[in-house]
Amino acid sequence: PSPPPPPHLPFARNHKAIEEWRKTLTQVPLKSPFAPVSIPTETAMDTFFSAIEGHAKTRGDEPAMIDVTHGDKMMTYLEFSMKIRSVAGFLKSRGFRIHGKAFIAMANCFEWPISHFPVWAVGGSIVGSSALFTPYEMEKQFRDCGCEVVITSENLLGKVMEGTNSCKEIKTIICIRSSNDPLPEGVSDFNEAVSHKPLHQFEKVSINDPCLIFYSSGTTGEPKGTVISHLAFNSCVTMFVNHWEKETARVWTLPRSTGARSTRSSICPSIIYSDSDS
Repeated sequence: PSPPPPPHLPFARNHKAIEEWRKTLTQVPLKSPFAPVSIPTETAMDTFFSAIEGHAKTRGDEPAMIDVTHGDKMMTYLEFSMKIRSVAGFLKSRGFRIHGKAFIAMANCFEWPISHFPVWAVGGSIVGSSALFTPYEMEKQFRDCGCEVVITSENLLGKVMEGTNSCKEIKTIICIRSSNDPLPEGVSDFNEAVSHKPLHQFEKVSINDPCLIFYSSGTTGEPKGTVISHLAFNSCVTMFVNHWEKETARVWTLPRSTGARSTRSSICPSIIYSDSDS
């Protein structure tokens, strides 16, 4: 057994309990109850959009998403496919470049997935943010990641504008509307993006290129970005798809939370399954 820690440390109070717990450990490696999955050989966007296009052709009039807060609001697979192409065309027209970064600042909403796939379609990566971050924290992220585009909802637009005041690298701000109030100068309406001429030729990137960038809250210092490649994210989704019991649910319900990481790993499998996503 390891020597007891100095008595002035809090750990010392639990030393006996921890030693007893260590005795229960074995050297036998844990075995997953799930079967191994193949490592993906294509980007996350190639996998996801191929599934979306397949559903659009075979069941285009069926709902891909349903807004549970407004029961009459839904989006079919065909509409979903076309909106992705339209927003991708809008980003391209604004000079968004391959390997560029788009900052997503919003709580989960109906437009949330439509904001992600177009960025991947033009070869960019998503920078995730919490809707609870302050303008100061957002500005730190803007500067650190060097994003060119910000997509946000109207309830967060004030914080975003305050955070972007000194960030000249940001050329495009797109706002999802919740009112008829005039938008600040230089801010584009999300409805303009989804009505743009569709982009039919997507950019090609490597499976090792960045797909997502998540930032810590900075509780241990400056906020730090963690880069997740297309290979890593596609592998995560592939495991989710292969391990999920398909017969358990046909409609996936995603909470309107302020978090982002778990939802990104949930919505993509639901699309591949060809089930509705609420």
